[in-house]
Amino acid sequence: MRKIRLSIKSVKQIQGVRFALHWLGSIGILPVGLVALLLFCSKERVDYYPLFTGSIRVYQVDRTIISEKDTSHRILKQVTKVTGKAMHDYWDEVWQVVSQEVGSPPAAAYIRKTKSEIRLCPNLTDTAGEMKQLVLPLKIGNSWIVGVSPTDTLIGKVIGIERVTVPVGEFDSCYKIEIKAKNADFQRFFWLAKEIGIIKNEIKSVTTQDKTQRIIWEKGVLIKYNTKKTPTQI
Repeated sequence: MRKIRLSIKSVKQIQGVRFALHWLGSIGILPVGLVALLLFCSKERVDYYPLFTGSIRVYQVDRTIISEKDTSHRILKQVTKVTGKAMHDYWDEVWQVVSQEVGSPPAAAYIRKTKSEIRLCPNLTDTAGEMKQLVLPLKIGNSWIVGVSPTDTLIGKVIGIERVTVPVGEFDSCYKIEIKAKNADFQRFFWLAKEIGIIKNEIKSVTTQDKTQRIIWEKGVLIKYNTKKTPTQI
């Protein structure tokens, strides 16, 4: 049988776990091997971007568009659903995600999730238009290139950890992510909650077309969702 060597630091951590379990009502003294297993499991990576077939997220989106000619304001619902897995010509297996604003046609995108990153692509045949949405594991201060176009570059950054309240509840330890354009006036923030994913989204975009400036303000909050443990919640 292969022997497991534990450092002094690991032994102290195990002793701490034993002490905590004792005061939580554990019976007897747990074997060192079992405590070591519990210690290992406690370090398991938390999923801030869960993907599973049948996953549904419903957001309420508050959108304001301001131009020199007029101003429009709409409150609408946006539904995002993971419909299953598909085969990408370059990435192999990906998740197909369909997003739809109520009253508009659905749009599909494809997500490749690995231990080190999450990438988004608009089609299955090539990598044109792909974006690196996240670098994993999440760590405050980390930054990366989201995507590059002939005229601009999008940069992503983990800003911090916050407590966030949305219609479905209050969530601790949410990662706040910023995506910002180097040249254009575009900025997006979104917040990720443990085992749920994006619970809040804010966008500010300023564009100019035919010498007319247009400002878009958008805020989306999660109003319904399901999980692997409660797949029929919606």
